[in-house]
Amino acid sequence: MHSLRRVVGPALVIAAAITACSSADTPTQPGPASALSRSSTTAAATTIADLGLNAVFSLARGVNNRGQVVGNTFQRPDGEGPGRAFLWERGQVTDLGTLGGPVVAAEALGVNDRGQVVGFSSRHAFLWERGTMRDLGTLGGPESEAEAINNGGQVVGSAFTPTHDVHAFLWQDGVMTDLSTLGGHFSEATAINEQGQVVGGSLTTFEPFPGQPAQHAFLWQDGKMTDLGTLGGVGSFAWGINNQGQVVGVSDTPTSNDGFLWQNGTMTDLGPEFSPRAINSRGQIVGADQEGHVVVWDRGRITQLPGLGGPFGFAFAISDRGEVAGYSGATSTHAVVWTLTGQPRP
Repeated sequence: MHSLRRVVGPALVIAAAITACSSADTPTQPGPASALSRSSTTAAATTIADLGLNAVFSLARGVNNRGQVVGNTFQRPDGEGPGRAFLWERGQVTDLGTLGGPVVAAEALGVNDRGQVVGFSSRHAFLWERGTMRDLGTLGGPESEAEAINNGGQVVGSAFTPTHDVHAFLWQDGVMTDLSTLGGHFSEATAINEQGQVVGGSLTTFEPFPGQPAQHAFLWQDGKMTDLGTLGGVGSFAWGINNQGQVVGVSDTPTSNDGFLWQNGTMTDLGPEFSPRAINSRGQIVGADQEGHVVVWDRGRITQLPGLGGPFGFAFAISDRGEVAGYSGATSTHAVVWTLTGQPRP
């Protein structure tokens, strides 16, 4: 499970997403990819804050509408080895502990507005709340991993089954439900909104190459998993969904890997220069461009965000308040939060 999820670079996001198993405002409407424009961000438009964690390598993976940030710290400069999960709030850092086991490690991947945190420790998904870390179990296999949680306490992620397939799951009130797949042996849930709609990626029965089934983005709701298709290529993967049901992710085209925004049954191409990771309820999308710069898409315009000592980094999450969680750094990787100024409170 750990190897399936350790994707932090923008180039790897596209490649791993498509081939993972073989290794309060009205939402804005996207324009055609050719209509996208680009600008550089000034300090007046965005601020960046280093969370000041005492670690060689750190990542901010999630942020809620209270400004609480969760993520991971590592003592190796490559971000490998045992990590620690943290909750950051107003300059105070809390180590979330672990589930125990032979490897004392944990990673936090998501947080809701109630301050409930999800992630994985000792190869099992966890739910952390008020100082207590709870093991969410598995789907009958050895490992699981929690990716996201909504304000209703519904948790999504992926887990091994008794047959050693990996399936997306929805956990609620102590029960982990198998969301199945699009026909293949692998699926993974990456995000959930307040309506309980779940997105991610799943292997299908379609094999563009012998023995290599294609992976497609999916939307799960009311017990049904729907294939969102592609932009004309082989594979796709969904990373985020907002409360309006807008979905973002990456997809193959006949010639490239492009970002997409899906809504109301239509997948719109956001162009090859953008790899989206998350979308908030205002329709603002964050991720990275092909050169490794952190960017935000807003009303058809892509804006590059500032970095620590350079423009490089990645954004994993954005709140409705316009706070963006990710990492940046020219010589070392630091957990950071960008704040898009001029954002009304949700």
